[in-house]
Amino acid sequence: MQKKELKRLSRMDLIELLMERQGETDQLLKELEEAYAELDEAKAALKDRDIAIAEAGSIADASLSLSGIFTKAQHAADDYLYSIEAMKRETEEQCRRMEEETKERCREIVRKTREEIEEIERQAELRKKKK
Repeated sequence: MQKKELKRLSRMDLIELLMERQGETDQLLKELEEAYAELDEAKAALKDRDIAIAEAGSIADASLSLSGIFTKAQHAADDYLYSIEAMKRETEEQCRRMEEETKERCREIVRKTREEIEEIERQAELRKKKK
């Protein structure tokens, strides 16, 4: 309303107008309080979501970290198995060489023993002939 129109109204009309405006103001204040309450709820929800996102990020980081640990552990296990297999091959080769050497020594012992037996038999023959 314009100023001129307000001047023409009676006191009762002005009081009624003020009361209507006060009701509208009260209603607007109530709506504003509700809006602030909703805003606070939205902020709390956003904060919870941010925390959830941060925790998810932490979980993802932890998962990646664990994945790295598991990868390193797997590499260490693979290296260990490789070294065990290499040691096994070396040990098998050593055993094979030792077996060959032992067989050769045994053949040599058998050869020498046969020679000694032949020598003993010859000497025994010679003694028999001398008697």
